[in-house]
Amino acid sequence: MSISVSSYNYSGVRKRKGRTTEESRLKLFGTTLKFAIPFCILFIAAIVRVMWTSQSETLNKEIISFENRVGDIERETENLNIMIEQQSGKNILAQVKRYNLDLHYPHPGQIRKLESITKAKKIETAIKQPPNPKPIMVTQGNGLKSQGTASKY
Repeated sequence: MSISVSSYNYSGVRKRKGRTTEESRLKLFGTTLKFAIPFCILFIAAIVRVMWTSQSETLNKEIISFENRVGDIERETENLNIMIEQQSGKNILAQVKRYNLDLHYPHPGQIRKLESITKAKKIETAIKQPPNPKPIMVTQGNGLKSQGTASKY
């Protein structure tokens, strides 16, 4: 086994590295900053992007929940308005049309305007007629009903 050793012969005086000076430290720091600043900017941009997307997702979820709540409240108000109209009698004409009832407005001769209670009493006494032994039957014009269902009532 042999060991080979090689040596380089330098002509002249060997140059030695001097001790690190402030200038070399500043150059090293400047080079480090040149590489570190772009990486920091990219890292901060990525973090900001992730924060914005997470915030936008949470806002979208809140918007959807608020829209659902608004839809529920609107549906409830519509139902309540329908109930109020049905109880107050304002929706009678719409119900007549909806259920195809053959009801019509009264003739002008059937309507009388009462101006006060005393005049109303005078009109009632003047209009009183003997009771009719055969009352008038009002029927709907929807066709004949079967005898089986009529006999149950």
